[in-house]
Amino acid sequence: MLLSKELEITRSRANPCKQLVLINQYKANIAECYVTIQFNGNSVPNMLARLIITNLFLHIAFCKECYWNSCPYVLFGGKTLYDDVRGDIRDITDLKGCVPTSVWILARHGTRNPSSYDVRHMMETAKLKEEILNCYYKGRGQMCAEDISNLYNWKWNETMSSEPDCLVNKGYNELRQLGNRIKEKFTNLLENVKHYQIRPTNQQRTIESAKAFTQGLKNFTFNITDPVEKDVILTPYKYCSKYLKEVWDGTRTQMEMNRYYETEEFKQLQTNMKTRTNLTELSINNIISLYDLCRFYRGYSESNMSPWCALFTNDELPLLEYSKDLQHYYRNGYGNAINPKLGELVLKDLYQSFNNTIQTNDRSFTAYFSHDSLIEMVYSALGLFQDHPRLTGSVRVKDRKWRTSLHTPFAANIIVVLNRCSTETEALVNQKYRVQFFINEIEFQLCDNKTCDWKSFENKLKPFLNSSLDFCGTT
Repeated sequence: MLLSKELEITRSRANPCKQLVLINQYKANIAECYVTIQFNGNSVPNMLARLIITNLFLHIAFCKECYWNSCPYVLFGGKTLYDDVRGDIRDITDLKGCVPTSVWILARHGTRNPSSYDVRHMMETAKLKEEILNCYYKGRGQMCAEDISNLYNWKWNETMSSEPDCLVNKGYNELRQLGNRIKEKFTNLLENVKHYQIRPTNQQRTIESAKAFTQGLKNFTFNITDPVEKDVILTPYKYCSKYLKEVWDGTRTQMEMNRYYETEEFKQLQTNMKTRTNLTELSINNIISLYDLCRFYRGYSESNMSPWCALFTNDELPLLEYSKDLQHYYRNGYGNAINPKLGELVLKDLYQSFNNTIQTNDRSFTAYFSHDSLIEMVYSALGLFQDHPRLTGSVRVKDRKWRTSLHTPFAANIIVVLNRCSTETEALVNQKYRVQFFINEIEFQLCDNKTCDWKSFENKLKPFLNSSLDFCGTT
């Protein structure tokens, strides 16, 4: 049994998380083996027993936890891969006595390339590769041999430079697979839908995401609506001068991030990385770009791993994750009172869509493809994931509710389902309709009960009927 376990660990190197579980099982087997030898000494000669235990401990030493053979940290803020955090809507139990009559989806595009701005900084920082390798070959630093080997074999992906911000293959597959799961869950609705709309923003990554999603619907043919020239529903922040001036071009977001970079724990991260790589100079900007090299290159890897992630430990990556949470908190979330207001117009659309279904009894299906900014503004408008006190850069809040890794990864989505239910009093709309709310295919309790009756849902969303961009001023 023990020898077969050795072989299983060796074969599991392609799956580090599985390997770590096996190593822990292996340690338990060692303890069991030792007890057997101690208390049943006649069963194994002492010399053979020592050889067995020595062999087992040597194998554990061989399986040293470096990046390449560890269970790596997978939460990278808004650049988290969808499959690392999603649920599966097909596993949600249907409401007894109810039938879905309308589905409304707000989805973020899938995994994409970095922006031109990020590409420039990443390319410049990637030049540190040679210095890191040279330090290791001279016996300096603390990196593992296999991690160094993987970094040595790494090459810049030219599509990052030639196609900034564009959807990558992994991102296309994320949306295609989401569409397939939606098709399986709501086949009956899709077969009988009377009204539908599938609309992206005017960006390559959202347009291609919409195409991927409809491809996943397979046997159902849905046309994609052309992007709206001035889309105040899906990109309201672009047409709000107050937001652009006070938030996007404001100083508060960067001020809070800089404040965090000055904390002792972040300075310790910087010191640790210098020791690990033996780099004498390593600026904050270098660290941020190394982090981007780590998280963006996971999008090109079949194993979802990037050799640049080896420069960080699993205890250090949450610090960088927090810095990005701060950025989104102030740019799109509760850090500024303008942000929730910009999430209201699309919620107005949601309410009107469901109310129209109730009035006409026609089944409907809506799927919008937008960006993390809007989804985070929607969370803020609904009062979700709100921390008290507010997040700041002075100290990292480990148990915070605002987690972009969990709530706005690539391909993030809000799925809302209107169900028509059989009741003894058919005339009562409140009893006749129930609403389910999902975030990344995980059921979320929006109302007091697990599902919302129509009155509770209406109380939450009807106030948004008066929403507009009048407060924004001219654009």
